Amino acid sequence: MKKLLFALLAVGVALAARPAWSADKVTFALNWNVPYSGWAGFYVAQDKGYFAAEGLDVEFLLVKGSNPANQAIAAGNAQLGVSTASSVMVAASQGLPLVAVSAYMQSNPEGVIARKDRGIENITDFAGKKVGYNVSNPTVYLFEAKLKRAGVNKDDITWVTVQPEAMVPLLLSGEIDAAMGYWDWEAINVEQQGLGTNVFVMSDDKVQIYGGIVSANADWAKDHGDVIRRFLRASVKGWIDAAADLDATLAVMMKANPEEDEAFMRQALAISTKLIGSSDADTHGFGWMDKADWQGLQEALLQGKVIEKEVDLDTLFTNDYMPDNATDWKSQ
Repeated sequence: MKKLLFALLAVGVALAARPAWSADKVTFALNWNVPYSGWAGFYVAQDKGYFAAEGLDVEFLLVKGSNPANQAIAAGNAQLGVSTASSVMVAASQGLPLVAVSAYMQSNPEGVIARKDRGIENITDFAGKKVGYNVSNPTVYLFEAKLKRAGVNKDDITWVTVQPEAMVPLLLSGEIDAAMGYWDWEAINVEQQGLGTNVFVMSDDKVQIYGGIVSANADWAKDHGDVIRRFLRASVKGWIDAAADLDATLAVMMKANPEEDEAFMRQALAISTKLIGSSDADTHGFGWMDKADWQGLQEALLQGKVIEKEVDLDTLFTNDYMPDNATDWKSQ
């Protein structure tokens, strides 16, 4: 009996001496300083423990803008992050070590918000109108490329430089006819003030412009492919749940951002979840990326002189980290 007790005691001591198991730490940089509806699936994955179930300890790092998010990833302050597709390409052209691993937001939420009372119903109706834009935002060049594809001369438009925070007030006052902004954010602000709008997104039947991209530090990714796949596997589960039950998703987002107007967040979520899907995502899986779509984005940025030379698309993005549940996603 004593031998058995000593044996059990020895096992207990050995187990106590072993280091405690710890999850893989991932800092996830998000490109705004308040929780945004376009991140809902990640918040749901965190709230439901999907990241933890994959052996991940995920910390959200909120920063103000895509450029700071890219810089945080490049510097190693975050391993993964969200930023716009155009900003990822610009950062890569400047030598930042980034690789896009998922176009989770298949359509770009950035667009041109037009006052409905100014008769802007089609892309050709922008001729002769005043459009507000921010010189630091490359979306204007995506819009110019879209105008060109539609046969509209950009010189027929009056371009008005506007700071981001002034877009909505100037649009409401009627000083401009249209403004650059987010379909799932500024457009809702305008409509809540009683002004009808038409929103023109950057994608069309010729070019798909991605919105939010999950990127990784390229050097870190080489040795952490399994971590990326597990992160994306949990994210797929989160986005499926987020799109399937907007009431539950709203509760998660309001917990994350209790000062936000609930009616506003509900509207934003309804739009954001539609931007996640596409026929490509339904066919190939959640977050799948097409080289031709990256090429279309690059051509627009080269045309606008946002980047000076072509980026190697084969190193800019990869579908190699798509998780085994990627095809579980179906557009809602």
